[in-house]
Parts: sequence; structure tokens; C-alpha cells
Amino acid sequence: MNLITENTEINTSDILLRKAMYLVYGGMCFYTGRHVDFEDMHIDHILSKQKQGKNCISNYVLACGYINLRKSNKYSNKFIELTVELNNLLFVNDVVKEYNNLLLNIGINENMIDIIQFLKVKDYKNYQKKVKFIQYAHKQLKSIKKQKQKQNGGVSSKVAYFFNIEDLESLYQEYNASQNIRDLGLSDLGIILDKSTVGTTESYASGRTKITDFLKRESVSSNEGRSPSL
Repeated sequence: MNLITENTEINTSDILLRKAMYLVYGGMCFYTGRHVDFEDMHIDHILSKQKQGKNCISNYVLACGYINLRKSNKYSNKFIELTVELNNLLFVNDVVKEYNNLLLNIGINENMIDIIQFLKVKDYKNYQKKVKFIQYAHKQLKSIKKQKQKQNGGVSSKVAYFFNIEDLESLYQEYNASQNIRDLGLSDLGIILDKSTVGTTESYASGRTKITDFLKRESVSSNEGRSPSL
């Protein structure tokens, strides 16, 4: 995947460009400082296309529609010089970085979570168990690999894997239940669950019910002085 620079040609309708600029400019018009709703934002060419201005981040600023339409292709050399200098100082590099991060991580949304962060919340401290669960999650669920841009513009070798939160939570509960059964001495999960459905969507609800019933029976057996069946 090719990352962009401040001089890469990008159309103002590019959704990643619009998202990146809105985030970096804080939803504020460059010229007035007034708040602009995302759907109402304009991307203004500092030097207009009629004056051979380029379609690139170094020649773009976020603006409200009123100012952009009034400005049109009017300009002075001093105005262009000051605007370019201020834009480069405050926004251009950050817009490029934000655009590239969005480009690298298309598909990640607010319903997804980094599996490492998920396990931190669960206080999963045993390293070997953590690794085994991560491997299991990769086999059972779809994930999106998140990469980050280095300060020098390259792509970092460090990645994070994002999963749907609800799917990961369900898998986590099922996985821990299966580990509890093994701790009781059952090496084959198929004793409790139908082998044909282990790890599938169908096993989530029915599997947890069977596991819960089994653990309850074992608990009653223990209380009555009988050893759990192995």
C-alpha cells in the first residue's frame, strides 16, 4: 500500500481526506475559526485551480462554505504566502499522518477492540494462557490488522489486531468454560459438547448451557462427598 505525501494528488471528494482534515482542523474553518459540521465542510484550494493550484494537501485548507464561495479565485501573493506558511506550520504534516493512518486501518470501527487491550481489561495475566487464547481467537474469528505510520513516514512493524467486541466476549466466555472443564480432568471437550459444533456460532448458546449444567452436577457430586467423574 502506497502512503501519501503532502504533494500527492488527491481529489477534495476523497472521504479519507475529508475525515483526516476534519479531525486535524478540529472541525474549524481555517479562515474564521468557526465550527463547521462535517457534512457542510468545504476543502478550499489556497491557490485556486484556475491559477494552476494543485490538488494536494499542501494546497488545501478546511473552510466553511460561505467563506470558500466568497473567496472563489480571488487572491494576492502576500495572502497566499501567509496562508501556505501558517497551514504548513499547523496542519499539513498532521493531515498527511492522519490520512495515512486511516488508509492503513480501513475497516476498524467503534465496535472493535484490540485483543491485547481486551485481555488487559480481563486481567488475563498468565502469559501462556494469553498466547493460547489469542491463537484460538485468530482461528475462530475475523480480525483486522492495524498498522501505524512511523515518524519518518514509513510503516511500523508493530501491529495490533482488532476484533468485534461482542464476538470476542462470547468466544472468551466459551474458551474459559472449556478450560474449567479441562481443569476438572476432562481432556476431551467433546464429552460435553457435540464435536461437530465446537467453535461454531451454534455452539455459543448451546455449549455454554451444557457446560453450566455439567459444572453444576459436578459441584453437587463434590458436596455429596463423591469424586468428580474423570
